Amino acid sequence: HPKVSEILSGTRPVAATMVLCLEDALADTDVECGMRRLADLLSRPLGICADHPKVFVRPRSHDMACHISELSGIHQVSGFVVPKARIE
Repeated sequence: HPKVSEILSGTRPVAATMVLCLEDALADTDVECGMRRLADLLSRPLGICADHPKVFVRPRSHDMACHISELSGIHQVSGFVVPKARIE
């Protein structure tokens, strides 16, 4: 979303919780760009405090979640939303 930085900084408050979705919200061809944008977003302070939305990330897979968990600035994320899974 083009306004993610504004929303997270509080200059455009719209919600108490935000999910940065890298699963259904992105076409397969946009995943690399989405990962780069997430890394860029997390590389700077998000300004998250009590008045700003809690931020969660929804990865496409366990492997993607592991990669995201190693990004610089990941401590600013409140948690992960589990992607679709099948119990076999």
